[in-house]
Formats: sequence, structure tokens, C-alpha cells
Amino acid sequence: RQSVLEQGRTFFEAETADKESISAENSHSFRGYQRLKVNQTNGQQDLHEGLDIFSESTRGQVEGVPSNHGRNQWPDETQFPNFQSTVEDYASRMQHVGDRLMRACALGLELGDANYFAPYFEDPFWNMRLVYYPQRQGPTLPQDKEALDGGGLGVGEHTDYGIFTMILAEEEHSHNTLQVRLPHSSEWVYVQPLPGAMICNVADMLATWTNGIYKSTPHRVLPPLHTKGRVSVPFFYDPSYDAVVRPIPELVQRSPQQSASSSSSSNFAPICYGDHLYAKTSRNFVF
Repeated sequence: RQSVLEQGRTFFEAETADKESISAENSHSFRGYQRLKVNQTNGQQDLHEGLDIFSESTRGQVEGVPSNHGRNQWPDETQFPNFQSTVEDYASRMQHVGDRLMRACALGLELGDANYFAPYFEDPFWNMRLVYYPQRQGPTLPQDKEALDGGGLGVGEHTDYGIFTMILAEEEHSHNTLQVRLPHSSEWVYVQPLPGAMICNVADMLATWTNGIYKSTPHRVLPPLHTKGRVSVPFFYDPSYDAVVRPIPELVQRSPQQSASSSSSSNFAPICYGDHLYAKTSRNFVF
């Protein structure tokens, strides 16, 4: 856990030219480094630097069709020794954590088989980001007030695209940064770090599978107050790129939104995960 955060901080503290050598602008599949304000959410530029790593699976790839398929860009091994091996090892370990969470979901939802979801993860198209949020700049105002009054957000309000997002961050730099919006409310609450713990968000595809029993988590990130900024490493646990996700019939019948007269109607349309991912990521950057 700590080693991947240390590798991330080392990378973001490097010379700009070294980071730009693997710019996402060089990639047709949104992989690589993004400088400050290249990412955008809801049309607003985000105040962070990022480095995107994806699965290199070719499953579901169609010649001539734009997609997220591609090869990752890695920092120079001579300048950043062990960076790639550390990140790849972390991704492998987090994939196993996600697999266990999916089995727990299947059991908790009483689907009759702990491996109910396994066929959708035969070749998972995971995504991992290393993110650096610089310290908030400007006059001394309450942190959330300044961000919302024009100081900018580290990341604007959004939900994640896949199944689970597992967030590792520098604990000492993460107080009063991540916020989630309460269900059926406009109220935002801080999610403060707990020693040795990770934060886990439910994302869009799990909301679709469960017909809204599990809800995708709206969240945003405020610029940190800490002078060294904040490094965060979210891991996005996602299904195969060509997996078609649709509400599970048994869960449609159990969904709290359903009345007796509409118990067979789902709240979500079937969707191919890769199509959903590309539609989202293709709007994420200002190149």
C-alpha cells in the first residue's frame, strides 16, 4: 500500500518534462500523464495532475471502432526504478480484493451462487489512476466555500463508471478533501481517512445490475489544505470490456422503487460496459 503512494509522489514531484514524456495526448486510449487542468468534470477543469493506467486486454476490440483499448505508457525505468512493477503488483492485488467483494455481493444479494458475477470478469478491464492534488491557493477562506466560489475543485461532482472504486490515499494529507452527496439530498459530507482503511465507492454498473438497490456514489474532491498536497490512488474494479450489464430480474422484483403493478420493470437499460466507459472517458480531457 505505502509503496504505491511513494511511487506516485516521486513521479509527481519529478520535472515537468519527464512527466510530459508520457502525456496522455500521445495516446488514443486516454493512457498516460495529464498535467494540471487537463482533466475536466461537467465542463469544469479539475485541479489535479493524473496518470492513467488501464488493463491491456484486447477483448471486445473492434478494428476501426474508437475504444479504450491500447498500451500503457510508463515512466523511464532508469529515472523511476520499480515504478512499473510496483503499480502492476498493486493492480493485481486490488483485482483479487475486488473479486472477493463481488462474491460477497452475490451472497449478500441472495443470488444463490457466490460466483454469480464471475462470467462477467473473465478478462476484466480495470483502470487505475495516480492523482496529485496541489494545495489550495488563495485567501484564507473555508475550504469548501472557496472551492465552490471559484477557487476550483480537485475533481467535480461525478459517479464512477464500473463496479467498485477502491481509494488509497495519503492519510495525513486527506482530511477534509473527499466528499460524498447523501442520497436524495443536496447535502455533502466529508469522508475522513481511517488508519489502515480504504474507501470504497459503488459505481454505475453495480447500480445497474442491482436495479438501484446499490446506488452509485456521487462524490467530489476539494483541494487539500496540506502544504505538500495529496496523492491518491483509486483502483477501478470493472468487468470485461464487452460485458453487457442489465438489471438482474430477481433484483428488479425486490427493488424498493417497484410497485406491485410495475414489479417487472427495470430502472436501467442494458448497456455494454466498454461503450459506457468510452462515452465517459472521451469527454474527460482538454487536449
